[in-house]
Amino acid sequence: MKDEHFGITCVDFQASGTIAVGHDSAGPKEDIFVDYNGSPTGFLATDAKSFADCMGKILLMPEEKKIEIQKNARNSCKRFSSQQFKTDFLYATAKLFK
Repeated sequence: MKDEHFGITCVDFQASGTIAVGHDSAGPKEDIFVDYNGSPTGFLATDAKSFADCMGKILLMPEEKKIEIQKNARNSCKRFSSQQFKTDFLYATAKLFK
């Protein structure tokens, strides 16, 4: 979806272990499909051809590489968990309560 504000569906894919392809814009580009520990967490595309190219790349990649991307994606998407939100929120607002 072009210019999707955040990309929660992409995060759901990552959490489930699916190697996803998102639109190269907005949330997926800026926040979701960013490298984790120097390795990819998914792929970005802009049109039908580039989406097909990404899917072909995923289907043809060695199993070890697929597993690496799946692990990276699962670990990366933990940044968006409710526990992480709570931790970050409490840290950001702690000064207000002192």
